[in-house]
Amino acid sequence: MAGILSPKSDQTLSSINPATAVASDLSAPPPLQRTPPTEAVRPPTDRHGISNEYYPQLNIFIAAQRGDLNLIRELIESGRARATDRDEQNITPLHWAAINAQVSACRYLLEQGAEVDALGGDLVATPMQWAARNGYLYVIQLLIAHGADPNIRDTQGYNTLHLVTHSSSIMPLLYLLHQPLSVDERDSAGHTALMWAAYQGDALSVDLLLKHGANPNSRDDSGLTPLHWAVVRGNKVCIRRLFEKGAEIHAKDNEGRTARDMAVELKSLGAWKRALEEGGFTEDGSKRKKPLSDVGALTEWDPRGGTKADGVPQRNTKLSVFIMPTIFLYMIFMTLTILPWYTGTILAMAEFFGMHHVRRFAVLRFACLNISF
Repeated sequence: MAGILSPKSDQTLSSINPATAVASDLSAPPPLQRTPPTEAVRPPTDRHGISNEYYPQLNIFIAAQRGDLNLIRELIESGRARATDRDEQNITPLHWAAINAQVSACRYLLEQGAEVDALGGDLVATPMQWAARNGYLYVIQLLIAHGADPNIRDTQGYNTLHLVTHSSSIMPLLYLLHQPLSVDERDSAGHTALMWAAYQGDALSVDLLLKHGANPNSRDDSGLTPLHWAVVRGNKVCIRRLFEKGAEIHAKDNEGRTARDMAVELKSLGAWKRALEEGGFTEDGSKRKKPLSDVGALTEWDPRGGTKADGVPQRNTKLSVFIMPTIFLYMIFMTLTILPWYTGTILAMAEFFGMHHVRRFAVLRFACLNISF
């Protein structure tokens, strides 16, 4: 069995539930478990009970793992094996070909009548779910073309979208997001694909899922949002993307903790603050005001008791900011050109301070009135 890939078990958020996420050792989140499932431990046998340890050339399961298309064809055509055979762990040759990215073997087995959504192994998963664990795009595409259902769940509650997200493979994820499935489908613990991507610190997957409509404010069974899980990993890009897509900064889990509270407990407050700053947000999650964004926007009311007609439209304010200096600089140049230097210098200085006063009146005063109002 040396050199033959075996399927990996799935990650479990049970190891990183809210209780463990803020336990005594909070300097880093618990690692995701990726141990091989038990179905890959024992050598498979064919339908006649012949073990690979004695007759490897007769075993269709080993041939499928290795992608030995000639041997698979010989076994099936001679009647010594079938595409629908199962080993002692209820695993089909299509499972073994899929987990090892043997596209040609998968195609031939499907042509010979292999069940595309056969359930097998300790996790009771389909061949496509086995391929999704490693993000094998071509295998996933082939199986879907033959009618594989991406919505089937294994015993851990994971569908194909969850498993592809675990693999952090962008192209298979993009392909699946164009299939008929829900982007916010929850696993057995209530975690969505976006929560998994945020926990893993996978900014590309987070961005892709958000662009395809993933809910940034969904909650798992513990009340945690994708923003909480992004804080666990401490990836500032993931945190910022969630902010930008409307993640609720003050959302609390079932224990009353906000994402910022978890950032403090997990020592990832630095990433939290950098994400806020780079995204243009204040500490309370509101958007920072740009210097000229609200200038002159007070068109309805004036705190001094004025009416709508007393306001300064934003368009006029921008004109005063960008055009007025040009006009005044021209006037200053002409003054110095026409008048003698001893009078022109004085008038030019007066014009300069006049320009400064007008700009200050048009920009700063009305900006302050608008903000205070």
